[in-house]
Amino acid sequence: MKIQYLLLLSIAASAYGAEETLETIDVHGEQDLSVTRPLWEEKDTTKILTGKKNRSSKINYLPPVQTDNNRQHFSQQPGIYAADLGTEPWTSLSFRGIGDPHEGQNLLILQDGLPVSIDMYGQPGNYYSPPAPLMDSLNVIAGGGALMYGPQPGGAINYVTPKLTKDMKTSGKLNAAAGSYNLLSTVNTLMGSSGNTSYYGGYYRKQGDGLMKNNSDFAADYLQFKTNTFLENNTIFKSSINLYDSDFGMAGGQSLASGGNLNTWTGSNRNPTRRHDRLRIARAQLMMGVEKKLGEETYLDAQLWGTAYKRYNKTQTGSGFGQIPTANTNSINDIRAYGFNGEVRVKHKTASVGYLSYNSNSPTHAQSGKDASSNSGDTTSRSLRTTRTQAIFAENNFTFGN
Repeated sequence: MKIQYLLLLSIAASAYGAEETLETIDVHGEQDLSVTRPLWEEKDTTKILTGKKNRSSKINYLPPVQTDNNRQHFSQQPGIYAADLGTEPWTSLSFRGIGDPHEGQNLLILQDGLPVSIDMYGQPGNYYSPPAPLMDSLNVIAGGGALMYGPQPGGAINYVTPKLTKDMKTSGKLNAAAGSYNLLSTVNTLMGSSGNTSYYGGYYRKQGDGLMKNNSDFAADYLQFKTNTFLENNTIFKSSINLYDSDFGMAGGQSLASGGNLNTWTGSNRNPTRRHDRLRIARAQLMMGVEKKLGEETYLDAQLWGTAYKRYNKTQTGSGFGQIPTANTNSINDIRAYGFNGEVRVKHKTASVGYLSYNSNSPTHAQSGKDASSNSGDTTSRSLRTTRTQAIFAENNFTFGN
């Protein structure tokens, strides 16, 4: 257990007399590294963490959260700013004041080391947030050290699922919660081993009506499953699948002003500003890879993954923030993204090299609906964004002195 010593020196000043130096007080305490600790764990991995500012928080030590609340998730992570949003899947985070937290565009958000944004180069907005109740830990890499995962040197947040080892005992959990405004939430997990294969599966469902009288309802389903097959010659074949589907009402904000067509906030006004706006997000990701110990201090990690993304929203026209819409039409945006990517990393002692191939096609379809509740309409524009990235990277950790 690491012991920390903190020396406190208190000096009191008075406008009516001379300065007075108080007695020195030594405070001794123990730091519980099981809650939040540095990540200095480089054994059997191709990533270099030594010398980088990083922290890891175990989910089990955080307060229970029935619906994802990033303020609580990152309460043990200094420097992370979490903004509240009514549409929970959106990640709204920033690190040490770098950039607008909107959609976490200045952070690289990952799950088990794989990016979760639509396109981490072309459109780094994060419309999907990994479900914390199904995770084991949250790892934060600060500043330029995050380049070990990809772009966005503002930092990286890696959501990590439970680690799979050989010959695991079967275990799991069943959790259900209910609350006001028809909140229902359930978390179910199962992990164990069968032969030389270990597995982990989880399902998380949350739904509710929300605070407003109409159109603040939400429903989201998370399903994930991963396996590690332990082969001969220090080889592990790994695979995972992550599925997500959600539908959120967007009731709109309220104004502090009054008059006109403003929906005025009074502290008890639960009338929605927007009655027809919706946000629907779906995501699927499949990964296969191999980890192998090539020598005493040499490791290989290679993986391929494909991702399909859908972000659909419709918004009634003819209004601003806090204003009840006056037009009976809407605008519809349907964004899709399809990616196929691969990465290879090799580390020998303190040196790591790798290659990344990142590819994404993202068609966008904008429409104008004939009425406020239309789910489709006349096409106003179409576009196609493509990303083709081939990157070679190398890193070495230099240590001087003892």
